[in-house]
Amino acid sequence: MLDERTGHTATLLPDCLVLMVGGSDNAVTTGTASAELFDPGRGSSARAGDMADERARHTATLLPDGTVLVAGGRNEAPEALASAELFDPLTGAWTAVAGMATVREGHTATLLTDGSVLVAGDFNDLSPATTELFGFSAP
Repeated sequence: MLDERTGHTATLLPDCLVLMVGGSDNAVTTGTASAELFDPGRGSSARAGDMADERARHTATLLPDGTVLVAGGRNEAPEALASAELFDPLTGAWTAVAGMATVREGHTATLLTDGSVLVAGDFNDLSPATTELFGFSAP
């Protein structure tokens, strides 16, 4: 990887590249906005632009159209986030989308067959025993 990361996500894209997003470069669980694309065939990485928000302990979900939904986490403040962004691997662009109803970090995100994303739980019980269907609209 180009940057040290812990608390990041790694998402396998349809073109077999791996999108590495956010995380922290130290033991503190505050986030970074950086992202990179790792090519396992070549063993090399390239910058993938920065997100609008710094994140660690977030989720990244590959959507049916090939974009990646990155949601929640913890920023450098440090504070939990409800915000979300989409990464388009075809353009390399990050786009903010409507966030979750509740701040979450350390949660899970599961793609459902209808294309929506179910988010559940939270590392710090900020939203204990809660789930939500995360509907978002692409710009």
